[in-house]
Amino acid sequence: MDTFPPEIICLGDTITIGADPYECSSQRFELPIPEIIDNCSGVNIFVNVFNAVTNAEMPVQKVGTKFFIQKLPLKLFKVVITAVDKCNNKSKCTYYIKAIDDKNPYVVCDQHTKVSIGSNGIARLNAESVDDGSFDNCGIKDMLIKKMTDGCGNPQYLNFWPSC
Repeated sequence: MDTFPPEIICLGDTITIGADPYECSSQRFELPIPEIIDNCSGVNIFVNVFNAVTNAEMPVQKVGTKFFIQKLPLKLFKVVITAVDKCNNKSKCTYYIKAIDDKNPYVVCDQHTKVSIGSNGIARLNAESVDDGSFDNCGIKDMLIKKMTDGCGNPQYLNFWPSC
């Protein structure tokens, strides 16, 4: 009778997964299953995913022999692989995945904007004034505006501040 548990060749580094382009959560992601070696024929694999801070379990979808996660919050997660052979010997392996916002904001601006110069010779334009529906999957934190050219040839005056 086999008394040796399956050998799992665990993954080493933390795996980074990107955000969904339209939601502030992870895309659908196939979880890598490490190589499993066993003397007993046949091994059942179980996959659990936990929030690395709160230890709350996250849903895992099994399709055939593959395991998927999706819509994870942008945080660190612990993946626990359990291998159980036909002789009921068990072994576990743990690796981590980190869901991050890797998507740039979508910038949508007015093509042409006219700005009037006040009596003090200064013109001001706020970024919100030229925004035409910019968006980001995780919300826009800051919106800044900068001149593309300075008619005076002074590179230090490329922000909307007093100029020549």
